[in-house]
Amino acid sequence: MTTEKKEKLLCWLSVLVLSDRALLPTTMKTNQGHFSVDPIQQIDYRNRQELIDALANAIKVGNPIGEAPSRESQRERTSLEKLVHAKSWADLERKSIYFSIALLSSAVEIKSWGRAPDGTWSDEKATSLNVKIPQEAGAEGIADVILEHLSQRRDLPGLSI
Repeated sequence: MTTEKKEKLLCWLSVLVLSDRALLPTTMKTNQGHFSVDPIQQIDYRNRQELIDALANAIKVGNPIGEAPSRESQRERTSLEKLVHAKSWADLERKSIYFSIALLSSAVEIKSWGRAPDGTWSDEKATSLNVKIPQEAGAEGIADVILEHLSQRRDLPGLSI
């Protein structure tokens, strides 16, 4: 039996890295969970300072609270899919590397997933990155973890660090 307390989530962000840029959508908190919404920051992930600034801005904005999208609109192509000209969510996954960034009460947890056999993101339990850094590391520390991880990835054609 584990007695580990679940840490409070202060803010949750997602970063999708494509071969030519990274996308950092606003993450809205709703009564049905978190949703990626506009505006979406487009970042040159090769420029460390630009990535740091975008992350710092997203952390400052946090997770605005709003209404969950309707069931009908959840079936439509998302802004992310449209932005990268993806035919479907699976196509978006094949074109990107995903990072989940959870700012917790005592640390920042950064996760990324590898690839499933069909080229989409791997199963929830199959992370290729799962680290915690001190909250004091801030946007700089998050950017450094992302860039270090990207330097080791070989599963996205055109990715260059």
